[in-house]
Amino acid sequence: MQFSPDLAVAHRESLGLSRRGAARVIGLSRQGLINIEDGESVPSVATLARMATAYARTPDDFFHGVDVGTSNGARGKAPETSTAPTDASQRSPVGA
Repeated sequence: MQFSPDLAVAHRESLGLSRRGAARVIGLSRQGLINIEDGESVPSVATLARMATAYARTPDDFFHGVDVGTSNGARGKAPETSTAPTDASQRSPVGA
């Protein structure tokens, strides 16, 4: 997973917050928020948590890539399952 500055900007703008206003709510300097949104720095876990709270999001909403807690990389997609028979009586005999 990778932090997405573009998603951070989109979440802030969806609320109509200026950078100055968002920085104040998050507890950052305006320049600190600019650095995050411009991709020059990555927020700490604590800062990301404050951003998520300020923007009414979850920390996962700021990332692109493989979702946390899934092995298949797709949110909402069921894990792949095997189509092989599980009951020994359903299997073909060896060499058949």
